[in-house]
Amino acid sequence: MAAENSSEQTPSDAIAAEKPGNPFTWLFHPFGARAMRINGNLGALAIFFFRAFIQIFHPKQFSAIVQQIYFIGARSAQIVMLVGFFTGMVLGLQLYHVLVKFGSVGVLGTAVGLSLIREMGPVPCPPCA
Repeated sequence: MAAENSSEQTPSDAIAAEKPGNPFTWLFHPFGARAMRINGNLGALAIFFFRAFIQIFHPKQFSAIVQQIYFIGARSAQIVMLVGFFTGMVLGLQLYHVLVKFGSVGVLGTAVGLSLIREMGPVPCPPCA
């Protein structure tokens, strides 16, 4: 079976196998063959992405996409809140010792809230950052 596959040639392999008649062009022929192969691969990649993009909006896929969005977004909210809670406790504990030195312990809640929103806000929504 491997022998059958080796005898089959793609169009870019056929171009690469041809030897040009002029000896001066032998110098540039490998570059041209490689450029044709890269161009063919880029075309196949573009067709693949176009078909994949069209399949996203296929009616059969829509319910699966909504289900995955729900599972990733709404079902992970508890984990995000748990991580934020423990991060806030550690941050509050560390800030308390610093704020006691300056006599501004009353700002602790605001400082923890602002730093959690600024630092942890982008965590649940990476494309938003």
